[in-house]
Amino acid sequence: MNPEEIRPALEAAIARAHRQPDDLRAVRMVVEQAKRRGDRAVMVLRGDPRHTAFVAAGWHHSVRAEFRPRDTFAIDLVPYRRRDGVDLSEVCKVFIRHSRRIPRRTPRTFVERVALFRRIVQDRKILVVLANADQAAQVRPFVAGAPDSTVIATSTGTLGGLVTEGAEFIDLTGDHATFVNANGEPRDAQEELTRD
Repeated sequence: MNPEEIRPALEAAIARAHRQPDDLRAVRMVVEQAKRRGDRAVMVLRGDPRHTAFVAAGWHHSVRAEFRPRDTFAIDLVPYRRRDGVDLSEVCKVFIRHSRRIPRRTPRTFVERVALFRRIVQDRKILVVLANADQAAQVRPFVAGAPDSTVIATSTGTLGGLVTEGAEFIDLTGDHATFVNANGEPRDAQEELTRD
């Protein structure tokens, strides 16, 4: 990197770090609203992959004491990408092994693995973070756990198909976090976010 490229990159990193409290507040709002409804919090953080991962990791760090270690599942989907899409079967296998309830035989098919994962976590408060998702179908199998669970997906797109899972969509591409609808258009919830 030449000196002319370093300054803009550094300024962008500093701006992202200063924005993080606002972005984390948006995540906290989604979680608190879901708790009040007695439902799990499902959200998509849309924006630059580095920044959305930074915010998701910041949230994970801030709430880690609320979850048992075996009840937090975080994975970057990039290493699991194949020519025909993300290998969700392998992702599910990793989650099953992480839950520390390894059955004698790990199921072979994706459908069996998802069923086992959901059965393992059905009564547990879990936190799932899926980084770099590009389709709702990559997130949907992992929307599981007890009603006070949290599922966060980061993406450069909106993943509008998750509206059926009750997902909230937060756009992190501007100067501040913006609640958007499944099409990426700003919503009125922005007023609640900026209120102190």
